[in-house]
Amino acid sequence: MGCDIHGQFIVRQGKEGAGRYSHPLTGLVLDQRRYLLFAMLAGVRNTFGVEPIAEGRGLPEGVKNYEGENPDGFYAFNYGDHSFSWVTLAELRKVADAYPAECRKHYPDSDGENVKRAILGLCEYADAMRGEDEALFVFGFDS
Repeated sequence: MGCDIHGQFIVRQGKEGAGRYSHPLTGLVLDQRRYLLFAMLAGVRNTFGVEPIAEGRGLPEGVKNYEGENPDGFYAFNYGDHSFSWVTLAELRKVADAYPAECRKHYPDSDGENVKRAILGLCEYADAMRGEDEALFVFGFDS
């Protein structure tokens, strides 16, 4: 059985962290079954021996996991059923930068540059969207 990531970028407005905006942006590369990426983010399917950057953080305060109806609006999203976590844009960029080298170790026929470019593109879009506020990529997995 495969494992999928479910995630979105959220923007927290203001220093107190009250969130008011969310935007799902994961369709390009993060929705695909890239187990090396899952391992680097959260230790999920980590048969590679990599050190995850955000294992076991859970969902950020105020972010809820919902299946079906979205009663709370902006921050309600179906993040899957396990291994919930989040990364800052800086952390996601760090994973993107490290991905090609890790990819070549485990998949000699693939250099991972396409994944790096796609993630950095998503980060660039999230940067433009967030203004002066904090943006996070929040995610979970299903099995």
